[in-house]
Amino acid sequence: MRPFHMARFFTAAVTGLVFAASLAWPAGAQPKAVADDVAIITEDGVTRFELSLDRDLAFSVFALADPYRVIIDLPETEFEITTDAAGSASGLISAFRFGLFSPGKSRIVIDTTGPISIAEPVIHKPSADRPARLVVELTSISREVFLRDFAMNGISQQIGAPPPTVRETIVPQAQRQRNPKPVIVIDPGHGGVDPGAGSRSGAKEKHLVLEFAKDLAKKLRATGQFKVVLTRSTDVFVRLDRRRQIARESRADLFVSVHADSIRMSGIRGATVYTVSEKASDEEAAALAAQENRADLIAGIQLEDISDEVSDILIDLARRNTKKRSIDFAKVLVNKMRSNVKLNRNPHRSASFVVLKSADVPSVLLELGYLSNQQDETALRSSKWRTKATSSVLGAVSQFFAPRLAENQ
Repeated sequence: MRPFHMARFFTAAVTGLVFAASLAWPAGAQPKAVADDVAIITEDGVTRFELSLDRDLAFSVFALADPYRVIIDLPETEFEITTDAAGSASGLISAFRFGLFSPGKSRIVIDTTGPISIAEPVIHKPSADRPARLVVELTSISREVFLRDFAMNGISQQIGAPPPTVRETIVPQAQRQRNPKPVIVIDPGHGGVDPGAGSRSGAKEKHLVLEFAKDLAKKLRATGQFKVVLTRSTDVFVRLDRRRQIARESRADLFVSVHADSIRMSGIRGATVYTVSEKASDEEAAALAAQENRADLIAGIQLEDISDEVSDILIDLARRNTKKRSIDFAKVLVNKMRSNVKLNRNPHRSASFVVLKSADVPSVLLELGYLSNQQDETALRSSKWRTKATSSVLGAVSQFFAPRLAENQ
């Protein structure tokens, strides 16, 4: 088993050379590959991850630390792998997940139990009795060796690297050129390789919140009074900073991030509205923010320390005003939802959510309910419940912007 040294691979990636297969492929140039099975085999201290495919294809493999993960990038692929298989754990693999990472690119993220070495990945061509197989072999090593030889250490992904972090330029609301209609950005949480919360029956947060967001967008547009932007309209992963960037590029007047939660206490249920605060309102809110802020890690992105630009007085003032506007909308939303849907016992909370930290866009995070609670899961799956809940949000948005809408008449 030959060790696959990341330093050699990174040199190839930076210079545009090839490891195992071409790393560049045009999106939509050929039919999507299909992955229909996974086998995790552990023997003699080696854990082998085998992905069955309908063809030989390009791929790249790299590793990340804290937490320890192995990332496999592929051309856009249809995954026909069962939910049970995706939850498999064996040997050095504690879990794995998969999905669309960006247009034309799919990703598999393998969580490992500790630092690992990666034998040179290979893809076996299909034969008469076996499909094509991508094989990645893992063995346990020390953290020191992992960081030296295998971890990416901040080098950007080899296929479709994420856009650089953009420093915010704050324009006071009074100086902004306003759109004729209030711009509402709806942000369905998670997506693609990041499934979000899940229920025992297999419901996934990423699907439920996308369906809710689409229904809400349709209702808002039908009024003719709002411009609506979705941060995603398909099952694709979107970085947290990109979600905020979409809101700012759209000159959003309101940002609503839609989620569903799952916790160990199955008796807790109900919708909750969150606003941003550096100090969480309670332990549960703090735990949820920590969980949601890990979305980029779950999708296999190496996070960089980004300093919060708070020294500029203009930014500080903008944030104070935005925080007040966010709280004002949260109160309206809670009141509108109260008569139509089940609310959590503490329906307005706050915590340090990364996705809500736009300096000049009022933002809330709406947790529709708990997938760990059977009643909430049933509600979130119900079109009747979704109709009532989206009508409540529509009512809140209309009330919040009533003075401005009156000006436009």
